[in-house]
Amino acid sequence: MQSRFRVSLGAGALLSALAMSTAAMATPSQAPFTGRETMPVAGDVFACQSGDLTAQSGTITTVFHENADNNGMYHFTGTVVPNGVTLTDAAGNWYTISGASWFGGTSSDPDGNSMPLVSTETDHFVIRTASGGVYAKVQVVGHISPNGDMFIFDRGTCEEPAD
Repeated sequence: MQSRFRVSLGAGALLSALAMSTAAMATPSQAPFTGRETMPVAGDVFACQSGDLTAQSGTITTVFHENADNNGMYHFTGTVVPNGVTLTDAAGNWYTISGASWFGGTSSDPDGNSMPLVSTETDHFVIRTASGGVYAKVQVVGHISPNGDMFIFDRGTCEEPAD
């Protein structure tokens, strides 16, 4: 299975993803970086309480920005948006998805070898039936504070595909 959505849910996955998000950070001598990538998602699976949904078509677009400030701190932000993604369940019913995932944070390490000092991620996706009704949602907010405390609120009924 090729999974390309940004984060799988859960404390360990969120911490790992947020730490790895700093891996490509700019150094103070480098100019800010903004990158954009669009990838197909066919085969990715949303694990939902009422049954898995498999992506049949569509793409996700990820926009990532990073920069270093004059104090040697590294800042990153990114957004992941689905484009024309269709899903099916085991019975062959069709679904569409809309929404976005956003993450951002600050790190003292340009190589991503340590946890970010502060980081937040919000994931909100709505999965709709073929007739347009809401079938399920991915609703997650995760945050790491400068003192190392963290929380994850998961109010959805589905989990995004793992990285």
